[in-house]
Amino acid sequence: MPGKLFLISFFLISLFTRAQNKVTSPFNLHDYENMLKEYLDTVKKDTVDVVFEDHFYFIKSKKDSLIHLKMEELKKKMIADGKPLSQITDKYLLSRTLFIIETYIDTAYFKIRKKGYTYFLKNNNQLCITTDKGIKIDYNSYGNTEIVINKNNTLRTWNSYYPNNGQLKRTDTSKLPSQDATGTSKEYDINGKLIFIADWDKEFKLTKEQAIKISSKLLKKPMLEQLRDEYKEVTDGILERNFEKVIKNGKISTFKVKTPAGIAIWHITFGTSWRMIQYNFEDKSQKITDLYTSRVIE
Repeated sequence: MPGKLFLISFFLISLFTRAQNKVTSPFNLHDYENMLKEYLDTVKKDTVDVVFEDHFYFIKSKKDSLIHLKMEELKKKMIADGKPLSQITDKYLLSRTLFIIETYIDTAYFKIRKKGYTYFLKNNNQLCITTDKGIKIDYNSYGNTEIVINKNNTLRTWNSYYPNNGQLKRTDTSKLPSQDATGTSKEYDINGKLIFIADWDKEFKLTKEQAIKISSKLLKKPMLEQLRDEYKEVTDGILERNFEKVIKNGKISTFKVKTPAGIAIWHITFGTSWRMIQYNFEDKSQKITDLYTSRVIE
């Protein structure tokens, strides 16, 4: 009996974990269209205190108040720091103020509050919704795309839809802030037939760290061979030192790819100001393919 309970618990935990690898919006496309219409109809009625500036609709009195308070605060600080009044112009104060309050200017956006969520509009076509449970949703009516981010900002699901019938076209989920693919990606034709599927956690056996560590060791030989062909007058010692510097100091980026043949591949890039190395690394066979490097040397 204990063994059965363990298996049941393990199954439920695995199922729960896999369910977390996708963020779902509580709204559908029809809901989004209704929100867009309601928002635009509302701002058209209030032309006195609602203004459209810099891609957003603002409550003018709130924005003006934010700007005024911050300008006064900056002015007092500059005077206390001994800056001459002749140098504290309104133009300078305004430019500094607008730069500073950019991080919290959203408090002056015109927002519509509903039961369970709040939303506003950007550029007349992009809905920005926050639910009371902390889920953030961006819906773009021009591109028919939807981005859903979970409460803890650790997962992001991106969905695209066919404009003609609203059928889901593609869904992908990534971890944040790494943007590593996770969960299951699916792609459908316009009639809803599944034409692509990739389970990024199941089909890839290596972790990102393992793929980088293993592939960077295998990379040295083919990389130096390519460099020798390009720079025949440069000694092996210099080429090897440059290679080691890129591997040690380079900024690393990776993303997962599944080929039409079903091969799980890591696309890996090492980059510095003087050299870039890109290649594909097969997760199962652990082979390096499609090696490319920029033609720059220190």
